[in-house]
Amino acid sequence: MDNQGTKAPSMKDRIIQSEFGWLKEFDVTEIDGKRMMTLKGDNLPFNVSHILTEQEFITEWLMQFALGNDLGFNYFRAADWLKISADGTQSVMVVDEQQEPILIIPPLASHNFGPEQYKVFRKIELALKQIAEDAMAKGNPQASAFLTDASAHTLKDVKRRSITDLVSPWYYAKHQIIPDVERQVYFIRDGIHKGNIEPEHLTKARPILYKAWRNEPVTEEEKKFVESIAPGFDINFGDGSAKPAGDAPAATTETANKASSVEEDFDPLSC
Repeated sequence: MDNQGTKAPSMKDRIIQSEFGWLKEFDVTEIDGKRMMTLKGDNLPFNVSHILTEQEFITEWLMQFALGNDLGFNYFRAADWLKISADGTQSVMVVDEQQEPILIIPPLASHNFGPEQYKVFRKIELALKQIAEDAMAKGNPQASAFLTDASAHTLKDVKRRSITDLVSPWYYAKHQIIPDVERQVYFIRDGIHKGNIEPEHLTKARPILYKAWRNEPVTEEEKKFVESIAPGFDINFGDGSAKPAGDAPAATTETANKASSVEEDFDPLSC
């Protein structure tokens, strides 16, 4: 004991302090349901490369994320996003007017792995190390063949994370955006009409498509209007069979093929 009567730290405590004492300089903060490491007294997580104000994000990016790159069109300015996200390897944080964080956009290079996948891949990593340390096994190309099957089995049920998925569903809901419906609207404009459609027609069609998606009643007149500007487009009109949120908008093979043939210099978000 020292002069104050306190017990001197044990050898184990000194080793822990020496190896892990630096962790006392950091905090863990939760943003948008994600736990992230920060310096004490700072709300900027280590893996955030850029900060956007909410107004900037809504004006410049929200609809791009909602539309993504489905149905043969790419509405997302990936090159610009890569510039602010360390080539897609780091997150981008959205803050409110008080500079408080409200939304985290994960890296473009992120995935949808869960605890089960991480557990399996840790075991695969250990198995590979054991094979590498075995003089006989490391020269046998079949020694690790079973690991390929294990990897494929682990990944078969993992849903690919799309550009749209990078923004939390609650944020779309906050701004009354249903990404699947917006993709329907833009597909009518770009896939069916190649951009050559009166803007007021889309303005009129959008609330009708939202009603149909929510399985709300749609009048016969509204139905005929949408069918007149979207011939061959598969849409359910409030008949009790609306698609659940999360499904991609349906399109006929003919219209989907038309979308894939769009010119490379076509700007789908231009007015």
